[in-house]
Amino acid sequence: MAIEEREATEYTLHVENLLQECGQAHNAHLSGNFDKDLKMRETSEVLDVFRSEEEITILNAEIKRLKKCSFICKLFGGRPSRGMVRDMLHVTLMDKVPQIKNVDNMGRNFFHIEVIEGSDVLQIINMKCVELKYGRALLLEWHANFNAMEEDKKIGNPRVISMLFPNLPRQLYPLIPKIGDKIGIVCPSKETLVDRIRDYPKIRVLVQNSSKLPPIIRVHDVEAGLIDVAVEYEGLPGQCFYCKKKGHIAKECPRKINGNVRVGKDKGHVPRQ
Repeated sequence: MAIEEREATEYTLHVENLLQECGQAHNAHLSGNFDKDLKMRETSEVLDVFRSEEEITILNAEIKRLKKCSFICKLFGGRPSRGMVRDMLHVTLMDKVPQIKNVDNMGRNFFHIEVIEGSDVLQIINMKCVELKYGRALLLEWHANFNAMEEDKKIGNPRVISMLFPNLPRQLYPLIPKIGDKIGIVCPSKETLVDRIRDYPKIRVLVQNSSKLPPIIRVHDVEAGLIDVAVEYEGLPGQCFYCKKKGHIAKECPRKINGNVRVGKDKGHVPRQ
């Protein structure tokens, strides 16, 4: 009996250490029925530790089930509780997810979201980024070996910027989301009064590196072929609000005259020869 208790204790410590390394530590009490407590948050390397073939088959089936009805949510802005995350996602994804079954904090503002079976998880993941009440969220695919620490290093510290398309022909407006995908993840945003006054389109994009953004982006149109689209950016660090250039603040802008801005002619888009 003492040997069995020692083996169970060693297994418990092994699982706890592995979960901490993977950034998947949660509040499950690692005692008694491990199948119920762990809910397959452990990685595949754990499956052959003190497990029979029948138990491994059951756990693999649980992984497949969770993959069909789970996704990862990475939050930017604040550190909300699991309940707040559930409420915000429910409001935002109401038309795609009838009910959120469970929310687990995986650390580093990553949350494992489990929805009821039958929900279109793939459609949710394809949204990539959503606006929430208290911040913004990236939607990622869940897998059994998901490592919050490694994934956080990949994502880095992204920044939301605005892309403006002055003098872009209206017939090319459908290409704007494709242009945004060239440099980052397009974020949904509500139209403001300034956007309604502005006579050219604008989108918000989540980018990893805002220091090297191309002034011209090449896209392919079915009718026009390859097109070079001129782009302006807003929201860059150290950028002047008026002339969109870096190195000075708005009140010291040399192009600001009596509260107005003297802007040269925009190049718009340049079809490739």
